[in-house]
Amino acid sequence: MRFLILFFSVALLCKVQLSCAESSPALELPWVTGPLLTPDPFTPGAGHQTYKPYVYWIKRKSVYDQNWDTQPTRHLDALVLEPIFKFGITKRTEIDIVPLAYYKYSQGPHSWELGDLTAFFALQLMEDNRLLNWGPLDVKLRLGVQFPIGKYDRLNSKKYKTDIGGYGSWDPSVALLMGKFFHFDSLHWLTTSWGFVYAFGTPVSIHGISSYGGTRETKGTVYPGNFWVGYLGMQATLTRHFALAFDLEIDHQNKTRFSGKSGGFAPRLPSSNLFIVAPAIEYNLSAREGIIFGPSITVAGRNAPQLISWVLSMNLRR
Repeated sequence: MRFLILFFSVALLCKVQLSCAESSPALELPWVTGPLLTPDPFTPGAGHQTYKPYVYWIKRKSVYDQNWDTQPTRHLDALVLEPIFKFGITKRTEIDIVPLAYYKYSQGPHSWELGDLTAFFALQLMEDNRLLNWGPLDVKLRLGVQFPIGKYDRLNSKKYKTDIGGYGSWDPSVALLMGKFFHFDSLHWLTTSWGFVYAFGTPVSIHGISSYGGTRETKGTVYPGNFWVGYLGMQATLTRHFALAFDLEIDHQNKTRFSGKSGGFAPRLPSSNLFIVAPAIEYNLSAREGIIFGPSITVAGRNAPQLISWVLSMNLRR
């Protein structure tokens, strides 16, 4: 009798546990595309690729002065095309190729220009277990270099610098990118990512008017200041398809030095700062395809342009 009671008790307990397990939805990873500005802290994986085309529509109507106040300046509108190609080489390594193209319009003068090309190599140092809220983080080390193929000197004075394509510097960089996924239930997730990028300016030989300033008679070498960028990005899933995203970006550039013939106006630039916020909304077709849209707004700055940019991007994983 005791054996029968024990048997049926165990059977009943197993049935209850099985019923609970069947009624609880399985935990699935969220469908997310963004955030808008913060770089991914994870690699695509061996044999996989991610294609992220960006389109920016940028408007500049003022600049920040030395005292963080805004001053009017010549208006500039710019269309920027930035297709990002990410290739997974091994499970923990990737190579990224980032070309740039511009169309700029400034109250009449306008120009199409090819921008500098950037390449990155990244190594995944740690991987997040995304099903565990308090597990390890995603941690990625990224090394980069910029190929200065864009036009940066011998500019046309009548174009009002709409014919700038690049800056002539190789800008070798190192970045540490991190992130973590958190879930509240099977549908609602919060993804976080943050990172720090440090780049080194390299000497640039210039002739005439350049991206750094000067006149037609200017000839010499510009020494761009080193710069760093800090990122913080978040995404909150609302449904399987929709999510909200938010980025905070902080930029700092050291002053630029010059040696040579100034031509009456030496291209020496002071150090600068920018604070940028970027709220966005995204729609995800699946775990592999999505689209994100929102504004990127400079909210404070020093010796830098005040910009508002409308940003549209897609995320296609293969």
